[in-house]
Amino acid sequence: MQKQIKGIYSQIQKILAEVRRVRKGSKFSRMARLFLDKIGGDKARKVLLLGAGLSLLGLNLFSPISSSLAAQIVEVDNRIEEVVETTKRYQFPVRDEYQLSQRFHVLHSGVDLAMKTGTKLYPVSSGKVILKKAGWFGYGNMVLVEHDDGSKALYAHLSEFVANAGDRVEKDSVIGLSGNSGWSTGPHLHLQISDTEGRWVNPLSVL
Repeated sequence: MQKQIKGIYSQIQKILAEVRRVRKGSKFSRMARLFLDKIGGDKARKVLLLGAGLSLLGLNLFSPISSSLAAQIVEVDNRIEEVVETTKRYQFPVRDEYQLSQRFHVLHSGVDLAMKTGTKLYPVSSGKVILKKAGWFGYGNMVLVEHDDGSKALYAHLSEFVANAGDRVEKDSVIGLSGNSGWSTGPHLHLQISDTEGRWVNPLSVL
């Protein structure tokens, strides 16, 4: 990988040389200056902007370069393999076995995940418990968590509460145990997730 990156830097220097040859006052001189300003930063930025540079060259915005050089650049670019670790915004609230028993649709603002009563439930994202409510009807025992980004998640039909209203919860915090409280035909978790505007979204699209 290091050898490939060095090769890319070498090709970038050749591209820069071609850009600098753009005649001042010509049609593309302003674009050339902008390109030089952008690509003159750190090495990581140079790598990210390589594709943009190749596109500009392909459109003949700068003075012609040899087809062999262009081919070499494309060949090196095609060999780049970069692994970037990312952190998911949301996690699944269950770490044990479950089955999807009902999907999100216009008459059902969440998903139902069937599982054994007493399964530990985790918040899909870090935040604060803003509502803890016990009930015999509807959602039954439920918890509502507001996440750090302003979105929310509702967990319904719990058998037991673990977190309380006002508690700060992280992704490894247990907020409650799954159950069959409220209007439920079997032990499951009813999960709803809203966006930052308060609109319920399909949980499966963000988990």
